[in-house]
Amino acid sequence: FAVMFTSLFKDLWRDGDGPLEFNYFGTIWDSLFTCFQFMTLDDWNPIVREVMTERSWAWLPFITFIIFSGFIIVNLLIAVICDAVSMLQDLEKEKLTGGFYQGESDEDD
Repeated sequence: FAVMFTSLFKDLWRDGDGPLEFNYFGTIWDSLFTCFQFMTLDDWNPIVREVMTERSWAWLPFITFIIFSGFIIVNLLIAVICDAVSMLQDLEKEKLTGGFYQGESDEDD
């Protein structure tokens, strides 16, 4: 997404004469930082509104990136929580059985 944003919106800065207040998309590093700002939802809407004054269709790639990154972050958080709960459950099971619990066995009878 950062490469796409750089190629689409790098010309909006124009050394301070463009519609953007800051050079959000001038280089790939600027775009990566701006994408990180979008991903954390930290004051992303003024940037999108500034870009939309020049290119009205700009909301589409920005909102798409925010939805995808939000989905990924929420899934990562859920995975961490599920892993922690599973580890706690295994520890509790081990405490209750005194270490004799071996889980599912693959023995052929």
